[in-house]
Amino acid sequence: MKKFINELIYINRNMGLVTKIILIVIFISIAMNLSHSHIFSLNFLIYIAIILISIILHEMGHGIAAYILGDDTAKNRGRISFNPLRHIDPLGLLFPVLMAITGSPLIIGWAKPVPIDYSKIKHGCLGEFIVAISGVLANLLILILVVILIRLKGEMGLNSYRVNFILYNAYSLNLLLIILNLIPIPPLDGSRILAAIGPNSLRDILFYFERYGIIIILILAWTGILDNFLLTTLRYFDHLITYNFLVNYI
Repeated sequence: MKKFINELIYINRNMGLVTKIILIVIFISIAMNLSHSHIFSLNFLIYIAIILISIILHEMGHGIAAYILGDDTAKNRGRISFNPLRHIDPLGLLFPVLMAITGSPLIIGWAKPVPIDYSKIKHGCLGEFIVAISGVLANLLILILVVILIRLKGEMGLNSYRVNFILYNAYSLNLLLIILNLIPIPPLDGSRILAAIGPNSLRDILFYFERYGIIIILILAWTGILDNFLLTTLRYFDHLITYNFLVNYI
């Protein structure tokens, strides 16, 4: 465990001062709410593991697509790897715990963005589009795999409570990641997708607002607008998928 923490600190040694301050505040908040026993339950730890796997595969999707299309930046920096230490953002790892403590209806985290040099990407805007959407496609592949497993779990003798917990949380989380990342607000993937297929004037607007993207997302989250949108959209697509593929398997 000590080796894991030391390596995590070393990899994130260039973290900005503001991020460090936010991390300290979150860590103090968690320490002051240790009485929330559900946060340290096995189910919650499994959910955090599902988040990590899903967002790591999402970021690897970007890196692999970029490498295929001519940019080896992510590969050279060790980001096309299943090693979680290469991807973990300490803030993105602790934030889900804080969300659980505050009773948020949605619990989600994030990994460090994969570095991409778009000047090396082949095929112009088409290449940019493929790289931008590849993370969402990675989550879509996970979602399809989970839906197949839900349909087959009875025949495979996998109907235990723990298996159901893992499958249904992997299903809902990856569906949520797809919806979230398609929102066209920088730095979410939706903004890059829109920039790749839109006119230059739209690209300029999106890249200009990239510096304010996190602030916009935080304001939308703070006011509840983001939660309401995500929950409404999640329920709609969950109903659609359940009705068409899982109605007899849940």
